[in-house]
Amino acid sequence: MPGSDLAGIDQWILLRAEDLAGRCRAWYENFEFHKVYHSVYAFATVDLSAVYFDVLKDRLYTTATKSQARRSAQTALYRLLDALVRLMAPLMSFTAEEVWGHMGRPNSVHIACFPGTVGVSAGLDAAARKRSEDWDRLIEVRDTVLKSLETARNDKLIARRSKPV
Repeated sequence: MPGSDLAGIDQWILLRAEDLAGRCRAWYENFEFHKVYHSVYAFATVDLSAVYFDVLKDRLYTTATKSQARRSAQTALYRLLDALVRLMAPLMSFTAEEVWGHMGRPNSVHIACFPGTVGVSAGLDAAARKRSEDWDRLIEVRDTVLKSLETARNDKLIARRSKPV
């Protein structure tokens, strides 16, 4: 699926991954492997797990198999996997090789190039990059709201739902 057809949040996460890939390439050139490890770890726990996957799971569970929204999510997930496995290959050689094989890729991950814009955020234009800034602001607002909600729960001003709806 072309990058311009992806949902806004999918474009946002791919642009974040592209930024990560650029920084990691520079750190590898300077033998700063610890920065690669910590940045990929932070990306996986904060950007992916706490934000993107939290939003994405509902879309994947509720939309039709061939829907545009589902295809957008699957495209973004595949591009993320492709980029992250190549970025982590020098640090997690056996695991990366195993993932590469399960992806159905020929040869070895260790002879593949590090990710660039092609495959991570391919097809995204300047407008998508501008919208990405809007997503960054929305995520900041989300974090503030979630902190306020947690404080209100702790102060017994609001209650947690006892059963899922």
